[in-house]
Amino acid sequence: MPETIRERYFRGDPACDEEELLSWLRDEKRANGPQGFIGFAVSARMNPVLREEIAAIPAENWQPYGEDGSAVKHLAVGTNRWD
Repeated sequence: MPETIRERYFRGDPACDEEELLSWLRDEKRANGPQGFIGFAVSARMNPVLREEIAAIPAENWQPYGEDGSAVKHLAVGTNRWD
């Protein structure tokens, strides 16, 4: 990438919901890739473990994110368990 790139972000579909990729994205000192923060969002299919994790997020951490006519979306903030 050009030296002028200062921020990196990754957005993935459910096929990207796999631990090796997510660990690589979280690792700011990744050996085989750019150093530093990479913001990311990855869709995931609902499963019992994910449902349990979502249910454990306190109500005060949820904020409105937007509406698209068919869905009301919310975002959980302050819940990064990998810090």
